[in-house]
Amino acid sequence: MEKFKINTSLFEHQKDLLKFARTRTISMNFSETGTGKTLVGIYLAIDLYHNNHINKAIVISPKSVLLTWQDELTQHIGGIPNWFHLFSYDLVRYHQGKCLPEYDPKKTLLILDEVRYARYGTSKRTQVLLTLQNIAYKHFLDGTPIEKSLLDLFFPFKIAGIWPFKDLRLEQFKREYFFSNGFMKQLKMKELLARINGISIRKTKAECLSLPPKLYTNRWYEFSPEQAALYETLRKKTRAEIYRKDGSIITIQATHIAKIQKFLQICSGFCYSEDDIWLSKKNPKLYCLEQIIDNLEQPALIWVFFDQEENMIADLFRNKKISLGILGGSNKGAQRKKTIGDFMAGKFDYLICKLQSVSAGLNLQRASVSIFFSNPLSMNVRVQAADRNHRIGSKNKVTYIDLICKGKADDLLRQKIIKKWTAAELLLKILGQSTTP
Repeated sequence: MEKFKINTSLFEHQKDLLKFARTRTISMNFSETGTGKTLVGIYLAIDLYHNNHINKAIVISPKSVLLTWQDELTQHIGGIPNWFHLFSYDLVRYHQGKCLPEYDPKKTLLILDEVRYARYGTSKRTQVLLTLQNIAYKHFLDGTPIEKSLLDLFFPFKIAGIWPFKDLRLEQFKREYFFSNGFMKQLKMKELLARINGISIRKTKAECLSLPPKLYTNRWYEFSPEQAALYETLRKKTRAEIYRKDGSIITIQATHIAKIQKFLQICSGFCYSEDDIWLSKKNPKLYCLEQIIDNLEQPALIWVFFDQEENMIADLFRNKKISLGILGGSNKGAQRKKTIGDFMAGKFDYLICKLQSVSAGLNLQRASVSIFFSNPLSMNVRVQAADRNHRIGSKNKVTYIDLICKGKADDLLRQKIIKKWTAAELLLKILGQSTTP
């Protein structure tokens, strides 16, 4: 059997995590983002392989995280072993699992990175992953596994084959462990937490790393008259669409996410229509960003949600003759790897990052500033994005700057992330019709 030497030593907290995983065939590492979970997973796989417990390791992760696995395998052991297989969730879903190599369930390690991607039971992705329940060795990773409630863990634990999740359907589980109002039954909670804690472990950065502090600040801007008029027009139109004649509210559905996005677009100085795009003659938010850049002396990440935001910021830097890189949805594979490498090597100091495609799995510790030109609707995505440059290897304090207009959609979205409002509550807040504190 070929022996693999790992060229990197573990921190003490990583040794604790590895020790925990070694003593279980099924383990969940829910340590905070930036604590080095990938390296622990590599150590575990090598250890199991050297001791002849496994002859194959299958890693399934978001597409953006695969690059991290490739880089860390190359960095720590000199390359990707032929028994170590990497797949994205999307690829596994698309091919209904048929892209996976043949494997002996008793001699295989399954690693699911960002396992929250499997929390929806009706998704094809989760249905495919449930077919892997018979694999003997499992190691699941996620820094933010719970977004709403313990129910977010149901399908990841069902895939792991853990009782009582393994033998129950979701509705049965809800009836047995929860009251009809959504609160958990006290005795059942103790039983369930004991089961969860038996196979899961979490380390926070505060308790295990000497990382620099996080600093948070807001930069406020005011709407132009043109923006204010369009914003108010859209508010009146949307109110008319969601209220019945008797004053009651219709059910707010997924289509209303698009309404929220319209308000956020106006905050950023543009708005998509069916066949065109409205651009504000003056863009206060973009000007606010320009003022920050003019006085910034540290490398920075600029987080955006919409393509048009990426285009506007790229044009701003081009006009100011400042070099920058872009990590968007179209920047993939070798191109993405080169962009990250150039940024980390200091070839340019600014990096535009698309929240939907690069908020997880990347190491961008050179940046000591993160500017959120816009925010995602999901708290998990925001947390993941914020930790791209606050992780092992960070040397300087990290400053987070949110660009917001007081009382408008981007300000309310920031509050949603903090207070965990639903999308429906956020929309009602934007419309000025919510009583939620």
